Amino acid sequence: MRTAATLLEVAAATVLTSFLLIPSLSLLDQSRRLNERHELREQMSFEAQRLLDLRTADLAHRSTFLRDHRRPNGLVSGGTLAARGLPAVRYESTTIADPLYPAMGNEMLILRVEVWQDDDGDRQSDPNEPSIQLFTKRSRPNN
Repeated sequence: MRTAATLLEVAAATVLTSFLLIPSLSLLDQSRRLNERHELREQMSFEAQRLLDLRTADLAHRSTFLRDHRRPNGLVSGGTLAARGLPAVRYESTTIADPLYPAMGNEMLILRVEVWQDDDGDRQSDPNEPSIQLFTKRSRPNN
């Protein structure tokens, strides 16, 4: 009775194992990339909401609201989130008077925040770059 494997059996077992391992490694790499993209989007969503909340808090003061409401072209600001640990991520915050509401006797501002990963470094959001946009409106405070 023979107990040792022949060289041919070892080679066949190696080939069969490689047919299983190579696709598995490819799936693991794809899963890792998807997880990284998901984490980036989650961080960008958090930062976009944080920036929108900060801007909304600024507009809670009547003087700030009225100053920004009177700007004919709105207010646009932006920058990078490198200090928050996201070196390739940029943002743009836009505040503009809502043209629909003055006719109704109300003052309203539209706030928009866009956060994107600036892959090509051109400081502009491109269609192929991951991005998050949040919008809200703020009416004039009564204080």
